[in-house]
Amino acid sequence: METYMLRYHPAEVTPAGRRLLTGFIAGALSVLIFHQGAIAAMNVLDFTHRPLYSTTATAPWGVPAIWSLAFWGGLWGLVFAAFFMPLWGGALVLAGMAFGAFVLSIVAWFVVAPIKGQPIAAGGVPMAMAAAMCCGAAMTECCATGLAKATADLPAISPTSMTTPGRSGRSPQRATSTVTGATTYSGKATPGR
Repeated sequence: METYMLRYHPAEVTPAGRRLLTGFIAGALSVLIFHQGAIAAMNVLDFTHRPLYSTTATAPWGVPAIWSLAFWGGLWGLVFAAFFMPLWGGALVLAGMAFGAFVLSIVAWFVVAPIKGQPIAAGGVPMAMAAAMCCGAAMTECCATGLAKATADLPAISPTSMTTPGRSGRSPQRATSTVTGATTYSGKATPGR
C-alpha cells in the first residue's frame, strides 16, 4: 500500500473574494446602522411608524426580525459587490443608491410582499413606497461607501486582469501608479517569494 504525503496549500484570499466578503459584512452592518437609522428619521418626521430593531420572531425559524434583516442585507451586499466590482469611488456610491432605491424596492414589493401575504407595491400608498425606496437607498449607499473604503487598496477587477495564483506557478505582483494612485496586479512573479 502506498502512502501519499498531503500537501499544504495555504488559503489565499483573492481580491474578488475579499470584495465579496466585505460586501456581505458591509451589507449586514449597513442594515443595523443606516437602514434602521433611516427608519428612525422617518419615524421622527411622521412618514412611517415602524418599530426599530424589532425582535419579533419571523417565520419559519423564529429568528428575530432585526437579525433576519441583517442577514438579508448581507446577502444583498454580496450581490451588490459581485455586480458592481469594477466600479470605484463616487460611481460605486451612486450605483449603490440606485441599486437600493430601485432593485431592492422592486424585489421587496413584487417578490417578498406576496410571499409574506402583504399587499403588492406597499399597497400603492405613495408614502410607504417612498419610505421603502429611502431605506433601500440609505442601506446600499452606506454599504457601497463601506465597500469602497475597505477595498480601496485592491486592484480593479476585469476579466483580462484576473489571475489565479498557484495555477500558473506565478503570484500577482502589486504595483501602484505614481500618476493616478491606482493599484494594479500583474502576472509576473514577485521577487523573493
